[in-house]
Amino acid sequence: AVSYIKSYEEDGVVFLETRSVLVGVFTSFRKTVYYEADEPIQKVVTTDGDVLWENGSKISSYASDVYNAKIKYIGDSSGVWNLLYKMNITNRLHMKYQIELYTQEEPYGLTIFSEERLTSNTVSDEILREAMQKYASVILACVDNLSYVNFDYISSEGEKKSFTVTKEEATALVGQDIKSCAETAKGVQELLDRLLIGG
Repeated sequence: AVSYIKSYEEDGVVFLETRSVLVGVFTSFRKTVYYEADEPIQKVVTTDGDVLWENGSKISSYASDVYNAKIKYIGDSSGVWNLLYKMNITNRLHMKYQIELYTQEEPYGLTIFSEERLTSNTVSDEILREAMQKYASVILACVDNLSYVNFDYISSEGEKKSFTVTKEEATALVGQDIKSCAETAKGVQELLDRLLIGG
């Protein structure tokens, strides 16, 4: 439970500093703070960097995590792993996976390959590919120089298959330049909402 909230404002951003305590019998689960801004506010952020609100839109913790995990270069392997972890790819695509980065020459790419599905084979390839297309679009939005995401996976029939999503295909899917979708936390939230990816 939250025991302390302090707020301050800088350049149109309200920062919330909080402290938490373990929940006990006499601990309140809710803390309300009223804040009167000195100027128009564009964003509300915790001091840990979580975006709570931006330009009129509430930002989910999932969207904030994905936004904060975005990176410039596909060659940043720890950044790629962090992004995939924040996106919860293992549970959302029902696969254990490894990655391979293609960084030597353009187009720069990412392959997510899996030797094992975590669910029964009742999930059809069509449904799995639709999910792959959505998550690949988010990955393409969140890695600036990434041009394609390839999945090597096991089909519902137990066959090895491959499925690729390019930045052009992701742009067509969402109806705007995919690279512009992660410029703000609000943009990431709108992208997730458009793709029906919940947090």
